[in-house]
Amino acid sequence: MSHLSTFLAAALARGFNLDPTKALPYAAPGVLVIPLLGLLILILGVRTRRSAAFVGLVTVVLTMADLGLITWARFRNQEALRYAYQWINTPVSFSGDPRFQGFGVDLAIRLDHVTLVAALVVAVIFLAVLSWHRAAGRGEQGPIRFQVNALFLLLSALGVIVSGDLAELAAFWFAAGLATYLLLSQRWGSDVFGRASRFGLALPLLGDMALLSAISLFYSRAASLDLDRLQTSVRTTPGVGLKFLSMLAVLIVLAVAVRAAIWPFTAWQTATTEQPPSLWALVLGVWPVLAGVVLYRWLPVITQAGPQVLVGLAAALALAAILGPVLSLLAFDLRRAVQLASSGAVAAALLAMLSSMPPQHGLGWLAAGAPRWVALVGLVSLFGAGMARAGLGLVGGGLALRYRSPELQHLGAGWQRLPGSTAGMIVALLTLSLAAFAAPALQPSTALAARVVFGLALLLAGLGVGRVYSMVAHGAIPRRRGFEPSRVREMRPLAMAAGLLPAGLALVAQGLLLWKPWLGFLGAGTAQPDPARLLIWLLPGLVGFALAAALVFVRRAQAMNQLRHAGAAYRRLWAIARLSFGRFFSRPALELTRLLEVRGLPVAEAALGRALVTAGLLAGRRLSLLRAGLAVLAVLALGFALLTPGVRR
Repeated sequence: MSHLSTFLAAALARGFNLDPTKALPYAAPGVLVIPLLGLLILILGVRTRRSAAFVGLVTVVLTMADLGLITWARFRNQEALRYAYQWINTPVSFSGDPRFQGFGVDLAIRLDHVTLVAALVVAVIFLAVLSWHRAAGRGEQGPIRFQVNALFLLLSALGVIVSGDLAELAAFWFAAGLATYLLLSQRWGSDVFGRASRFGLALPLLGDMALLSAISLFYSRAASLDLDRLQTSVRTTPGVGLKFLSMLAVLIVLAVAVRAAIWPFTAWQTATTEQPPSLWALVLGVWPVLAGVVLYRWLPVITQAGPQVLVGLAAALALAAILGPVLSLLAFDLRRAVQLASSGAVAAALLAMLSSMPPQHGLGWLAAGAPRWVALVGLVSLFGAGMARAGLGLVGGGLALRYRSPELQHLGAGWQRLPGSTAGMIVALLTLSLAAFAAPALQPSTALAARVVFGLALLLAGLGVGRVYSMVAHGAIPRRRGFEPSRVREMRPLAMAAGLLPAGLALVAQGLLLWKPWLGFLGAGTAQPDPARLLIWLLPGLVGFALAAALVFVRRAQAMNQLRHAGAAYRRLWAIARLSFGRFFSRPALELTRLLEVRGLPVAEAALGRALVTAGLLAGRRLSLLRAGLAVLAVLALGFALLTPGVRR
């Protein structure tokens, strides 16, 4: 005891002197090692629901602790921290361009402040979702399978965020897509769920192949897979022009738009709303963060593309930011309305990221020459939108369970019956209505058309989410068969807190855009936002939110009828378009394929068989040398006559 007391006294005299930088060589790979170990433990050794939930939560908490340690060590250092572990290094040639004589892929880990914030955002989403599933998802089928797929997605998402190699980025991106499909096919016992889960595989595969094509094209020219050397490789590689850069820009933005599920690529999330709320909220919240990180890494290359291509991409994102909230007004399913309205906020944030273009492009309508750090505003808005969408997915799933229906006309009296869930919903909806509000305010050169686009997008997003809030929070709960409104009760405290956590942090993330040290921490330097401009651009989203809430609160029945008629008209137009496409394109193509299979292939096979039989019979006969010689001479004479200069000209 005397030796122990002496040691403790000496330790207290020295004080607490922990240097976190010494732990970086172990903490940096721990970002991927900890989720991998948790996944292996679940696969190899866990057989009960409680144990699986415990292992999943402990894995997420340890990952957050590891990220906190790295953030502590790198808090005052703006430089990126890199660790590379050689994986593949194979010589493929000994001649030609030296850059293509070898092929190497490193397991590279790249950590900077933006990466750490993105990883923490993803970890918070997983913590909220797994906590909600532990409290409110006990009755769901396949609890262990859900934990395995969730940790698989966590490992893949963190790999996408911290990867410093393009091949590694593509591998983790495809792994995240596979994990997403496994989550969206959690309920596989019926044909309806099976058909819906195919949307989670088929449509996103288009974006995944676009990203793989972009990486392949870039490597075929630059022979480099280093994410930090994208711009340098483009500048120093001969033969790289506007066509090549424009193709890269289109492919990257397509991949990001598909995986972020903005209009018109929302079907792979809206078609899978019948899946359990926890996994749907997980997919809804994680992918905007991953899409934003990938777009931010590729911005040095994208902004060097041709001005016509950049204007076209910006116009497409602006259209998605407007049409997504408009279509949400025609949706009466709570989850579909939330997804469509939030897709407009995500598209507005992507548009804000794309607006940081070089001044030589001279884009008159879109913030020409905006400072590069303006892209950080859009990225932070995507982080907030991802957390808000995850919170909305959890809260909306809880409301659908409590009201026994996801239809908006069956909801109401949220503040009286479910005050905690309603509070979480209004916080998340306010965050989405304010997404990317700081982007036009921080760009002094923003043209009038760009201001109109951003203002209209914010106004419509506010309208979409304000309608959802007013339908849930106010009004009486309608009676229906087998449902008693007086029996609606609040969810368990853990489930309610799990929905409030990401929603509250999302609102904080939007508010931190007003704080200069936060922008400096992310790499904005000495940029100082103008408070007056920021307050002005807060108005469109708030006005839209208040206007929708007032209209539905005052005239709920009339508003529902009008929107129902508009939705019916939209569905009729969509049905006409679908029938027209089937009549003039799909059905003729299928009929042509059927004719080729039923008639064309048998006829071709019979003709080929007869030709082979005839050839065999001819091969068995004796060949006449005189006739063969005459035939060869005739062919040579014909060829010589056709190849003479006069005939050839």
